[in-house]
Amino acid sequence: MITAYPAAGEPRVDQHGLEHLDARRIRHHDACMRTTLTLEEDIAEQLQEKARRSGETFKDVVNATLRRGLSGEKPVSRLSKFVVKSKPCGFRSGVDVLRLNQLSDELEAEEFQRKLAQGRRKP
Repeated sequence: MITAYPAAGEPRVDQHGLEHLDARRIRHHDACMRTTLTLEEDIAEQLQEKARRSGETFKDVVNATLRRGLSGEKPVSRLSKFVVKSKPCGFRSGVDVLRLNQLSDELEAEEFQRKLAQGRRKP
């Protein structure tokens, strides 16, 4: 009995010499491999959280993460780089910018004394 399995779309010759057209393939490039993978708890939690946030399945998140790791691909940051844009503060002349903390402390002390004085007036 001779049975040949040529590429898909080409006729197959059966044991009686008859040609049959079918899509049977020996190699499956898209066949999924099912395997058991034991993950450490912290990794599993991170993957589950990522799946929950993205709305993707856990399987898809695991596969994408493994692909990125195996390819050496850096994670893509969705946030643009934060740049501080400076501008003049506009302090009035006579204000010593190196002593602003002291000014803040003095104002806070004055506010405390005012509240203390108000509390004494109320019987």
